[in-house]
Amino acid sequence: MEKIILTEQGKKELEARLKELKNELIPEVVQRIKVAKEQGDLSENAEYHSARDEHAKLEGEVLEIQNILKFGEVFVATQRDIVQVGSTVKY
Repeated sequence: MEKIILTEQGKKELEARLKELKNELIPEVVQRIKVAKEQGDLSENAEYHSARDEHAKLEGEVLEIQNILKFGEVFVATQRDIVQVGSTVKY
């Protein structure tokens, strides 16, 4: 597997996105699926299929973020005179 390098800020953003996905977006889609199921025939229910597709996409994003956080390394810039990952350059 390819090495994954993260900045501290990047890691925080991924953690925030993961929290948003798990606590807000996925529960909303699950609720939409439930409502669409209650409408009856699922074979011709566009709302149901759309919500299922969105749910699969969001679950895929969760898995991807979890994988990045699990295998990623936070890079800390050690030298101030060399531009590297995580550096802020002012000129």
